[in-house]
Amino acid sequence: MNTELPPDAPSWAQIIYDEVCQLRRLQEAPSLTVGTSEVAKMLGMSDRQVRTWAKDGKMPKAVNKTGERYRWNRVDIERMAIAKKAGGRPRKNG
Repeated sequence: MNTELPPDAPSWAQIIYDEVCQLRRLQEAPSLTVGTSEVAKMLGMSDRQVRTWAKDGKMPKAVNKTGERYRWNRVDIERMAIAKKAGGRPRKNG
């Protein structure tokens, strides 16, 4: 795909092109929150274990919980994954 417009392109075309490029970058950016399945992949465990840890208070505080559906901040889970790889243990929230 061509990444630049020709130099003789009208200014409105450049504006639209720039906006389309910005939208593509936003679409490719990871979400700020993650659900149970993605957390399970990041931590190398099952969805069921993630839900159990959430109920037991071993997960970071969920930013959104609807019934049995949880959403966590991506940064909190990334920190947890780093700690888990370093041999850290989950702690109860509280």
